[in-house]
Amino acid sequence: MATDRCGIKELYPSLEGGKKWYCTWNNKLTRTITPNKFDPYDNKLGVCSGNIRINGDGTATVAPKTNNNTDKLTRGQRTYISGPWRNTEMTVYVRVRGQCPSFQMRSRSNHDGCQGLPYGFPVHIEGQSVSCGFGGYLVKWSDNNDNKVMCEVEVFHSIYKRALNKHDSVQPPLNIWTGYKQVTCDYGSDKVKLEGYILRNVENQNWVKDVEYLFDGKNANIEMTSNESLIEYCRNRGDKVSGDVNRNTVWRHSGKWCWLRFEGLDRGIWDTDLKYFSVREIKPS
Repeated sequence: MATDRCGIKELYPSLEGGKKWYCTWNNKLTRTITPNKFDPYDNKLGVCSGNIRINGDGTATVAPKTNNNTDKLTRGQRTYISGPWRNTEMTVYVRVRGQCPSFQMRSRSNHDGCQGLPYGFPVHIEGQSVSCGFGGYLVKWSDNNDNKVMCEVEVFHSIYKRALNKHDSVQPPLNIWTGYKQVTCDYGSDKVKLEGYILRNVENQNWVKDVEYLFDGKNANIEMTSNESLIEYCRNRGDKVSGDVNRNTVWRHSGKWCWLRFEGLDRGIWDTDLKYFSVREIKPS
């Protein structure tokens, strides 16, 4: 059994000479990374919304952030790892001590991440937010506490095909370390495969595939009517929209980010812990 440098089982072989990123959270250097900032000790790790506190003992803790402009609390947190990344196996262990209605692992993304990279922050077209980078592939564990798992694709912000292969699962349980993996890989000559794995007993390394979806450019049709103005805006910007926007669900290119997204965390409370976060380039299928 091949394992990574954290001793975590590798499900797919690494790409020879490919990039690997491992969190450097055990260097006894504590720090807090705030929105649109990169870790001063790791220029690959950035934050878009919320905060992440590196504890120096191999763990990090995330929390939402007060929005000073409206004096309201945003309940999401997003942590980005800069690439570029294409075929990847992403791993993280999560321990929730409060509430976590939704946890997502996203890949191959040119979404407006830390500092708005790579294409800048979203603009608003007819009341809708749009950014013309490919949004990425995501596995979502629970959607507002529904105890489901699903695959989704964001062709660009914020046009999605949601809830693909949605079925029963469990959201991150309380007070228990649980392992999660998301794999994104080119498949054959013209497809992309997305997989999500879960490890409920972190001692046995028995990773279980929780969900998968094979994107072929025809089986994840984008709603056109309500998104026409956004689609037209992006035809010549960013990653650009093809003649058939559904073909954009097969994105066989690198993206700048792999990232984690938590939604609905307890407001202003540091109660969701992470460890063994890594991203590794793998061989295509």
